Amino acid sequence: MSIHSASAVLTVEVDPAVTGETPGPLGKADAERLGQAIANDLQRLLDHLPRHGLVVMGGLYDSTELLRPGMPVFQAMADLYRHAMPAGDFQPSIMTIGAQGDHFPLAGLEPGPAHGKGPLLLIPFTLLGTGEHTEALRLQMETRLLERGQGSAETGKVISDATGIQPLNLFYTTLDDLGALMRVQLDNAGFHGLWDLIDSALYPRTDPNRCVLDSGHCFLVHHNVAYSLHQTCRHWARHQGPGAADELEDGYAAWQRLLRQYVAGLAAHGLTVCHVPGSANHAAMLDANLERAFAYAQTAALMPDRNVLQDNLLDGDPDRATRLELQRHDLPDLGPVLFAVRGFDANGRCLFHRHDYPLSPAAVHEIPESWRRHAETRNISLGEAVIQGLPAMDMSAEPGG
Repeated sequence: MSIHSASAVLTVEVDPAVTGETPGPLGKADAERLGQAIANDLQRLLDHLPRHGLVVMGGLYDSTELLRPGMPVFQAMADLYRHAMPAGDFQPSIMTIGAQGDHFPLAGLEPGPAHGKGPLLLIPFTLLGTGEHTEALRLQMETRLLERGQGSAETGKVISDATGIQPLNLFYTTLDDLGALMRVQLDNAGFHGLWDLIDSALYPRTDPNRCVLDSGHCFLVHHNVAYSLHQTCRHWARHQGPGAADELEDGYAAWQRLLRQYVAGLAAHGLTVCHVPGSANHAAMLDANLERAFAYAQTAALMPDRNVLQDNLLDGDPDRATRLELQRHDLPDLGPVLFAVRGFDANGRCLFHRHDYPLSPAAVHEIPESWRRHAETRNISLGEAVIQGLPAMDMSAEPGG
């Protein structure tokens, strides 16, 4: 027997001004009460519900935890229901997934820490049934939930009693409508094209998807991998034309800020982000032929586990240096943007000079630690400093990567 599923969420709007911890996974008893309350609401909203099984996850999630490539939480719910069915016999029932202690039956499906979650929390559920019945139900969900998907006061009380959260509003919505809401929010915040990139990973397309911003940022997504064009400050400045140093610095800060925001958004939804050094071939990733652009990105990108982009201003052997200087360059609201390191011989001659760009928060700590280990291993001195602003840009040297 072919069993199909239709997934949706109950959105729980909370007051962002009220501080408090978002609860972890609900225990079995609270999850069962929540599942029954949601079933009662859906019985009121949908005609074909009695022919379907219902799976409710006892947890409050952020949208980034649910809208991920492969939809792992929804897939797990459907799989648990199918595995619990008698062989060849589909009987509609309510299944609620609660926790024993802090964990669900399948590890890794629990909602994450409260930190960073917004005012809209989500309770996922999945309906399962035979093909023709589920298709009719899916069509009903698309119209009725949008028109009159208000959750009941009884469901709000169950949530409040189980979590301590006082919902401002409850509304049932399909995943398509949730995606449309995410698109509007991101567009209104100035992140144009970001949701299209995420959406193309949630529902994979045959061809890659590309987003090019007026600022020169370029992102390519195919399946669950994103490629991001990352320019060093020297490479970025070369494409801006003449300008005062402070104007270049402010411009690069804005460019870096937007890059980090897009990369963070992609990564939050579970995409693997690979960085393509812009100095390699800036135009290739912008090729009008999308297939060629994607092939170039795959070839030129740093490996996913490499979280440092190197720009060699003076290429030399660090092992020959007898003294090192390491400068961390910070920009307002961004923190560390690059680490400039220079190595000198015993006569004070500069042997090498390079910029290390951290591509992840962890790299901010790993870069200086690696140079400290280098200096300690070779028993040479290392001078460190924190500088506000970018280093002077040597426009005579070709940017490296």
